[in-house]
Amino acid sequence: MNRTRVLPVVLEVLDDGFRLYRRNLAGFTLVATAVLVLVALLAMSFMAFVRTEIGTSSGWMFLASAMLLLFGYPLVLYAFAALSRATVAALDNQPITLPVALRLNPVSGCGMVVFNVLFTLLASFFTAFCSMVVACPLVYMSVVGIALMSTPASSGNDAAGIAFGLVLSQIGTLWWITMVGAWLASTVYALQAFVLEQRSWTGAASRAFDLVFASFGHSLVMFIGAGAIFGTLILSYLGSLLVLTAFIQDTLSLDWPPLIGDMINIVITVASLVVLLPPLAIWMAMFHRRMAGERDGADLGRRVATWRAQLGSRGA
Repeated sequence: MNRTRVLPVVLEVLDDGFRLYRRNLAGFTLVATAVLVLVALLAMSFMAFVRTEIGTSSGWMFLASAMLLLFGYPLVLYAFAALSRATVAALDNQPITLPVALRLNPVSGCGMVVFNVLFTLLASFFTAFCSMVVACPLVYMSVVGIALMSTPASSGNDAAGIAFGLVLSQIGTLWWITMVGAWLASTVYALQAFVLEQRSWTGAASRAFDLVFASFGHSLVMFIGAGAIFGTLILSYLGSLLVLTAFIQDTLSLDWPPLIGDMINIVITVASLVVLLPPLAIWMAMFHRRMAGERDGADLGRRVATWRAQLGSRGA
């Protein structure tokens, strides 16, 4: 892929993904609901067990969150895998059905989870490095800026220092959202070789690394673009709903038990993910299909060139 075509291709994939999602909204939300309902039930069961049987101390709540992450992580990966299968069906102008989308070999599923854990660790190190590259200069600039503006040269220095700190904090927040979204996009993209192609574990793992790192710059632009959109949507939409729920509770003076509050938050979170999760899987499935086609086409071209060279040498 030509370097000058990277950004147009990424924008095209993002736009086509939104269009595909709008045309097949019912099918994608049905697939997401079928899997995420299990996540919601699991989360509710954990919270109910902790609050009624163990206790509400911070240590137990942390342990419950860790256990929920341990058991819920494979289900979330399964949701992305099912949505990727649904994307392929929609791209092929076929109806999105639950049996097709949810079909997954248990052995392949276990291999997919193992590989994704390893890839997630690798992606986490890279994301942390990128975050530090931006965070360290921001912290340095904020300290120097506030120190310079704290001099009694003018009465507006305090306000300027506060404004300067707010701007830097907003830049840091946006960068953090983008990096977390890009990290999640990369992990979803790494799943595609296991979900959309019939390969062995080693073949799928090799394929995933090959498609990510062979054109790393192109993949990085795609991850950042998709991650920025997805992270912003999740933060704004889910945050607005949770704040609205808290506002309604305070306004109406509703005093429900903590367990009921946990259940409401879980339902709101899962309902939001049902709507917001499909676009990320759609983008990564479409990008995988495009990159895999170009990669296979380039390999085929090299094989044909080698075959022609061998024929020419034999003829000579």
